Amino acid sequence: MKNTEIFNMAEQIIRISNFSTDVIIIYNEYLFQRFANSFIHQTTFDENYLISVRIRTENKYAVFHINNFDIEKIKVILKKSENSMIEGEFLSPLEKKEIPKYEFAFDDSELNPDESSKIIKEIIKIGENYKTFGNFYRGYQHIAMLSSDGFEAYNKSSISHLTINYMNTNKRKGLL
Repeated sequence: MKNTEIFNMAEQIIRISNFSTDVIIIYNEYLFQRFANSFIHQTTFDENYLISVRIRTENKYAVFHINNFDIEKIKVILKKSENSMIEGEFLSPLEKKEIPKYEFAFDDSELNPDESSKIIKEIIKIGENYKTFGNFYRGYQHIAMLSSDGFEAYNKSSISHLTINYMNTNKRKGLL
């Protein structure tokens, strides 16, 4: 999913709201592989997102979260939220402003199971005298923020996590 698609989702929510609205979307896409007994036995690709919406007036607000982008369901929840806003101190809007761009290490490679499998096979080869167990998780997290008051921000981060366990299969005398 591209950042333009994520912003389009947020814009749709803002358009159907009757109040000042802030939308935060956290979208994750990742490839997960497990290996046990020195071979890869599971490969999955998954994506999910969390949508947080805050609606507000000068003295009332409501917040809801949903992990499904079904615009009809969001309309129902939005209407319920509008009818159940609570009083509270004024919540500052996310005002339009320039956000500095940061350079950081980022892996923009494709989430390809063949490439990840090559890495796992090297790990298994390194521990050739042992049974190898573990998992490898690679992916991206996108965070988009959009406000009816003109605020807009986006960040994409690469994520990876590797767990390796080597098990010695040699039996030793004298040990339980």
